[in-house]
Amino acid sequence: MEKEISSMKVFYERMISDIKLHTQIKIVEAKHFCGKRILAEKGKLESVYGKQFVKQIAEDLDTQPRRIWECIQFAEKYPDLSYPELCDSDAQLRSWHYINHNLLSDPKKKKSPQNQQDSNSLSDDTKLSLSSNLIIKVVSDLREESNSANHNEKMIIYHKICGIAEIILPNTSSEFGFVQKYVGETKLKMGIELKINPYLSLQHFDNTYSTKIINRKEKRNVINY
Repeated sequence: MEKEISSMKVFYERMISDIKLHTQIKIVEAKHFCGKRILAEKGKLESVYGKQFVKQIAEDLDTQPRRIWECIQFAEKYPDLSYPELCDSDAQLRSWHYINHNLLSDPKKKKSPQNQQDSNSLSDDTKLSLSSNLIIKVVSDLREESNSANHNEKMIIYHKICGIAEIILPNTSSEFGFVQKYVGETKLKMGIELKINPYLSLQHFDNTYSTKIINRKEKRNVINY
């Protein structure tokens, strides 16, 4: 009986290992095929979708653009799968996780070519305008959210606005003035509404109020904002 159990265990472990290896190989082959196919049709894709072709492909494949760029980068660096570094000591293809994190550039540290090009093509004035509009929208949305919030929720929202203010208000750029004014006025009005000195620093606010009215879970959400 013990011999049969031992034999079954060996058989089962071998089966699982074979499945993992086969799946691993197929994933790498699929990633490489995806990148190679896109590169082969890049000219046509750009003529139809412009520089947004990766975004379009990602939407149709129900994935993130970053994943498509990884496939493209893989096929660009390795035109075929015969390169020695792609295989382990047993001459089997390495896992996609290994290839992506050890042989290709880290996608979290490197912008995709499309994003890099789009960013470089923007003038400083345009970048400033986009940043300003985004900040105003975030603060405006927070202020609107506070209209239907209870006291504790309003304190959390005010905490977020204080955090934004501490980043924005020290900026000395004259073009940023209207954003500073908007954020400052919002902080002032909400501080008065909550009967808090609106000129308190974020650290002072935390020391005075956060530990009293914000539970651990809510405070963690504020810090991660």
